[in-house]
Amino acid sequence: MIENIFVAMDFSKYDDFLERYNMIRNDFQCFKVGYELFYSDGQRVLEKLNKDNKTIFLDLKFHDIGNTMKKAFLKLIENNKFHFLTVFLENNENDLRELTKLAHDNGVKLLGVTLLTNIDKTDVKALYGHIDSYKIIQKRVDFAEKVGFDGLILSPLDIPKLNTPNNLIRVTPGIRYEDEGKDDQRRRATPKQAFELGADFLVMGRSIFKFGKEKLLRSL
Repeated sequence: MIENIFVAMDFSKYDDFLERYNMIRNDFQCFKVGYELFYSDGQRVLEKLNKDNKTIFLDLKFHDIGNTMKKAFLKLIENNKFHFLTVFLENNENDLRELTKLAHDNGVKLLGVTLLTNIDKTDVKALYGHIDSYKIIQKRVDFAEKVGFDGLILSPLDIPKLNTPNNLIRVTPGIRYEDEGKDDQRRRATPKQAFELGADFLVMGRSIFKFGKEKLLRSL
């Protein structure tokens, strides 16, 4: 059983999710559910994963004023059981502290989104001006520790260039095999490279379903 890779279930229909899930359910412990599947049939998906005692990463990237996030979280946890939730780090310190306490009281760990892996230097310049992207990410890393988050969403290529506290879990999307073509992930690495660079968990979806478990194991 592979326990350090979140399989991204990026499907829009429950039947598609179930078909693919049944193909790999005995091989993987951790699963990521994002916007598309959650808004399609999220409660039924999470019920299925919980029935099988899977670890669930709910990738909803909370980003709003504090009161709105707290109410949304309480409604979310009332109807669903999950273990990790993503939250943007561009927010008010007190709001994030309160959300962290609320999450921990309900057994949920928060993962801070630093900089999306489809953003490159050109995008950073357009958004923030002439600022080193790693300075932006490092400030968000420090902020995540300050407000009590449990982990970070990081590009694997960013990890060696950052001072990341050991108590923060490093979760890395943007994982592809060397022989895969280009896609929407600009800052990417192979599974082996990502772990060597310091990742604790990887997020992979397309590559697993396209090439299977065997290629993944060979690439580690």
